[in-house]
Amino acid sequence: MPSHPLVGQRVRYYLPGLRPGIWSGRVLAVDEQTARLRITLEEPGYEVDIPLHALRSIYDPGRQIWKEIPTPDRRSG
Repeated sequence: MPSHPLVGQRVRYYLPGLRPGIWSGRVLAVDEQTARLRITLEEPGYEVDIPLHALRSIYDPGRQIWKEIPTPDRRSG
């Protein structure tokens, strides 16, 4: 079974109330049934489970930029 395209990607996420601020890490696993991600944090280096809707951006190593993920509550227009 092929892995999910997010596995191995560097991502940023935001969980208001639980962990204030924007955090970054690398995706270890994706559970599509529960829409949750398992991430290793870059700082301080431990693993967390987050909801998929908490993702804010994905790192593009080729262009060396963070690409924002559009969500319904943050769309312009």
